[in-house]
Amino acid sequence: MAYTYHELKEKTILELRDIAKDVRHEAVQGFSQMNKEHLLPALCGALGILIHDHVVVVGIDKPAIKAKIRELKQKRDQALAQRRPRRGQESAKADPRAQPRDSTARRTAGVADSSSIRSSPSAPSDRARWRRRRLVSMA
Repeated sequence: MAYTYHELKEKTILELRDIAKDVRHEAVQGFSQMNKEHLLPALCGALGILIHDHVVVVGIDKPAIKAKIRELKQKRDQALAQRRPRRGQESAKADPRAQPRDSTARRTAGVADSSSIRSSPSAPSDRARWRRRRLVSMA
C-alpha cells in the first residue's frame, strides 16, 4: 500500500511499528525501540516518500510585513506625541517645585526649623497631645 507523509503522521506509534515490521530496509532496523519522531522519517526514507512536501510556505513576504510594522510604530509614536496630556499631568511635569503627592513628604517638604517639626503629628512626644486637640476641635 502506498502511503503519504500526512497519512503516516496521523497514525499512532503502534501502527507505524506494524508498517515498519513489513518493510525490509536498514533505515527501519530497530523500529521497536524508536519513537514516532525517529520512526516517521525512517519509514518515509524506506518507502521513498518525500518528507518536505508538506513544508511549502507560500504568500509570506517577511520584509514587507516588517516594513508595515515599522510604519505603524512611527504613526503610533506621532499620535502619542500629539496627544494632549491629561488634566494635571502637564503642570506637575513642568513645575519642578511642585509639592509631592505623598502626605508625609508634603508635611516635611517646607519644614526648616525644629519648632515646626514638633507641632507635626509625626513627632512621637507630641502625638497624643495632637490627637486630643484634633478630637476636641472636631467635636
